[in-house]
Amino acid sequence: MSWAEVKKINSNLDKPLDELFDELLDEVVGDNADPASASGSVHGKLKDVKNRVDTLTSNLDDIDLTLPKNVFASDTVIISNDAEKQMVGNNKYRLAKEIRVNLKGTVRVTFQYALLTGSSDISYWLLTRNDISDVIFDSGTYKYTEWRTHTSDVRVDAGDTIQVWCRASNSSQTQGVRNFRVMGTVVTGNTNTVV
Repeated sequence: MSWAEVKKINSNLDKPLDELFDELLDEVVGDNADPASASGSVHGKLKDVKNRVDTLTSNLDDIDLTLPKNVFASDTVIISNDAEKQMVGNNKYRLAKEIRVNLKGTVRVTFQYALLTGSSDISYWLLTRNDISDVIFDSGTYKYTEWRTHTSDVRVDAGDTIQVWCRASNSSQTQGVRNFRVMGTVVTGNTNTVV
């Protein structure tokens, strides 16, 4: 098409082509200041998509995306909750301490327990994995004020929780738990070995 033909078409229109083209671009592509809208311009739609992606990725901050590391039991403390926790008895098992591990393998778990008051009655402690139904250790009846230490090697998968539960028969008893530790040696790098 020649320039003369364009000028002839342009003169026959109510609006010149350059104005029509600008309006078409504004309507279809839009301005980068357009509000985000699914039915709006391309710029508006892109803002909407960006906002959705930002929302989704901001939720990932709360998720630990690291791969679990392998571990084997040793006496190296990985994480601990050493503070003494005292619990008054009510004849039900109650959660005293809990540690979540992001490891796979075997860890060594240790804690100390004692019946601090009310030693004429019996009391119990449990060491569990994930909930009270997966018992690793049951203290049996224990009614002494001396601190006793328990240690178990526990098989874990990433996300498992190791827990200590207490149960005393009545409210005149106070149980204690302290020095709750998960121990092991974390293996980094390639864990495969050619034999």
